[in-house]
Amino acid sequence: MIEMIEEIKTRFKGDIEVANNNDIYIEKNKIYDLCKFLKDSGYEHLSLITGTDYSGQGYFEVAYHIYSYSKKEQLVVKSKIPTGEAAVKEDIKISESDLSPKIKELIDLCAGCTICTKKCPQEIDVKLIIFDLKQGKEVDITPLENCVECAVCQDKCPKKLELLKIFKILKSVKLRIKKLKEKEQEKNKPKKELVIEYDLSVPSITSLYNAADWHERETYDLVGIKFEGHPNLRRILLSDTFKGHPLQKSFDLTKKQEIDMNKEYDIDRHYLDKYKKEIESKIETKLLHINMGPQHPSTHGVLRLRLLVDGETVVKMYPVLGHLHRGMEKIGENLRYIQFIPYTDRLDYITGMFNNLAYVKPIEDLMVLEVPERAEYLRIIAMELNRITSHLIWFCTWAMDMGALTPYFYAFRERERIFQIFEGLCGARMTYNYIRPGGVSGDMNEKTEEKFRDFIEHFPENLNDYHTLLTENEIIKARTGGVGKLKAEDAINYGITGPMLRASGVEYDIRKAHPYSLYDDFKFKIPTREEGDTYARYMVRMDEMKQSHRILEQALDKIPEGKIMAKVPKLLTPPAGDAYGKIETSKGELGFYVVSDGTPKPYRLRIRSPSFCNLSILPFLCEGEKIADIVAISGSIDITLGCIDR
Repeated sequence: MIEMIEEIKTRFKGDIEVANNNDIYIEKNKIYDLCKFLKDSGYEHLSLITGTDYSGQGYFEVAYHIYSYSKKEQLVVKSKIPTGEAAVKEDIKISESDLSPKIKELIDLCAGCTICTKKCPQEIDVKLIIFDLKQGKEVDITPLENCVECAVCQDKCPKKLELLKIFKILKSVKLRIKKLKEKEQEKNKPKKELVIEYDLSVPSITSLYNAADWHERETYDLVGIKFEGHPNLRRILLSDTFKGHPLQKSFDLTKKQEIDMNKEYDIDRHYLDKYKKEIESKIETKLLHINMGPQHPSTHGVLRLRLLVDGETVVKMYPVLGHLHRGMEKIGENLRYIQFIPYTDRLDYITGMFNNLAYVKPIEDLMVLEVPERAEYLRIIAMELNRITSHLIWFCTWAMDMGALTPYFYAFRERERIFQIFEGLCGARMTYNYIRPGGVSGDMNEKTEEKFRDFIEHFPENLNDYHTLLTENEIIKARTGGVGKLKAEDAINYGITGPMLRASGVEYDIRKAHPYSLYDDFKFKIPTREEGDTYARYMVRMDEMKQSHRILEQALDKIPEGKIMAKVPKLLTPPAGDAYGKIETSKGELGFYVVSDGTPKPYRLRIRSPSFCNLSILPFLCEGEKIADIVAISGSIDITLGCIDR
């Protein structure tokens, strides 16, 4: 890492600054150049993009976590975006005299038929703006700021006016007049009466990393940072009709939102319609626009898929997220550190033990807490049991999606036995609140240990039963073999981790590459496959259950006596700073980015969900496949919507 940082210093001399923790700060106009240099230098995996509001100190910050598989190094690139003078949201009116002859000619073509206004999903009164300008009146064009460029008005116009072009020109005129007015403003004008909006923008890196697509959209959606050059910078978790950015410190939590889902559907439909016309012109046939979900049994939660299909073939797919609206990160900023642990259980409620550890890990790093050895063993036991339960849930529901009901009853038998062990450890079956900063909340008693030993003894033969049911089943192999193929380079570029990555031949597991807890004391293999198809993802998960059983056997033999909790202050106040804790869950890399300002509450809490990142590959896998294949492919990703719609 030090060598790479020195090389960056030489190449970007004068544009960067390296902090004591090796975070690299760079000017925002150089972000793309630095990321391209890192990509070319072998840092091929974009793990996370996030933004933090430091407006009280005069800037916002955007952070990129970029990893190199070959070097086994992660670099953190940050850029400060000065807020400067806050942009003020106020009415700026323009008149005919402000317009150029070119735009006057365009406006004069309008017949005033009102079709554009009636069809606008944002309810912008296009007709009134155009008509008033033709009449020489002063016009407030502020409503045009709500235009999402869906092109409905342009497509419906009988005169085929380039309305989007007119809008862009009007916005530029408004900006010019606004700058002139700002020069004339009185210095003592009471700005507190105005709504402040910051002009925050950085270059997009979507052309370098496919993974940047959803990360940039989420950062724009929740923090308000705009990524110039992004191909589709729309909101991703919130409705396009949502006002404001909830993770900005100035956001009013009491403000009532009026969300119009009909508009949302129209915007999605028209986004796909642009591709529909383009594709239809090439294949000379009509495509069908299909809505799958959000309450479809095989989307494993409230996931909505907009599809363009040619017969049975999926031509284009657009996933729509955000139906849960959970707001976990904002909740985290308003709770004390210890109070947020029960919320982590409810993110991916299938993998609560992993969620607990991923959250407490950066807190322990900031506070330099030394966890007792017995507590570390109990953590590993809990997580590997949880890895098995997670894979069991995936195994039986994925099989059930394709019509195989019997595995469901087998898998729930073993899952129930593990839940009995969890009840003995922490008193809960699914929402554990077990792993705490400094240790765990409860020890393993004799009765629980007996159940644990019994499970370890019988699980291998039960695993063989699962293989008997599915592994050589000709229907399963026909529906999954060669379906949804994913090459290693594509998996890496999309930021895919976990079994999906390993099924494409990449031998990467955080437990091995960057051992945490006491994983470096255990012997286990990293299952991989080369095929990269849906069947390979099935086999990797089956093999991972076998390796988890191997770890559990070693843990039971080697677990020492001793304390289960370090000495931890009753009121947790990590020192000011930030830390990113990542672990290997049953679904891939789960990370928590925690920013502390030295108070009992996190200043910023960002969750890197493996389900969110892995789901971004779904259109890539499904386009060109059959509609029926969506069920097998989407199931093979293994998502939980509670963690996606954080």
